[in-house]
Amino acid sequence: MKSKVTVNLLFHHSFHIGASGHESEVIDMPILTDIKNNKRIPKIPENVIKGVLRKTAFHISLNLFKNKTDKEIWDIFSKKAHHMSPMDDVKNHPFVQLFGAPNIPGKIRILDSNFISQPKIFVKQGIRINRELLSTEQNALFNMELAEVKGFSFKIEGIFLTSEEKALLLATLNALQYSSFGGLISQGAGLISKVEIEGKKFVKIAQSTLKQLIQNET
Repeated sequence: MKSKVTVNLLFHHSFHIGASGHESEVIDMPILTDIKNNKRIPKIPENVIKGVLRKTAFHISLNLFKNKTDKEIWDIFSKKAHHMSPMDDVKNHPFVQLFGAPNIPGKIRILDSNFISQPKIFVKQGIRINRELLSTEQNALFNMELAEVKGFSFKIEGIFLTSEEKALLLATLNALQYSSFGGLISQGAGLISKVEIEGKKFVKIAQSTLKQLIQNET
C-alpha cells in the first residue's frame, strides 16, 4: 500500500546548490541549473532533497528509537557499513526501512519537485575569511550566484510504511524548519522559514504514533 504526502518548503530568501565541476570565467561559485528555452533555470535535485531528509531523520531517530543498535545505525548513516548487510534487528529500524542500507532498498522516493514561484538568479559579492586568524585571506573577494525564490514543493511516495516509519518521516519533515538546503548558509542561503505538509490521512496516523513514541521516552 502506498502513502503519499506533498511537502511545501518556504525559504527565508534564497538558496545555493553549487554546480560542482562546472567552471565559469565570470562567476566563482555558480549554481546548478538546467537549460530550458535557452534560459538557465535553477534546480534542486531529488538526491539533495533526500540527503537532507536522511540527515535530519538520522538525528531524530537516535532520540526517538533509543536502543542498542545506535552504533550500527551510525555506521549505516556514515556509510561505513557499505559492504555488509545489517543484522535483523537493524534491518527493521525505521531509519533503515525509510532510507535503505546495503542490500536493503529504502521505502521512500522523491517525486515532482517544483518551485512555488519563478526563481530569479542574482550575483552577490563575498569575502573569504580565515577563521583561525580571523582575518581576510589573499584574493579574498569572490562572487557567487544565488536563486531568489519563495520556496519549492515535492512529493514523497512510501511503500508499505509502518506507523513508526510514518512517525519518523513526519518528525523529519517538521524538523526541516531548522534545516537548510545547499551551501552558503553563512550568507543566509537555503534557510527554511516554513514547512507545509499535505496529506491528512498520513499526518493523522503519524501524529498519533509520534505522540505515543514521545510519551514512551519520557
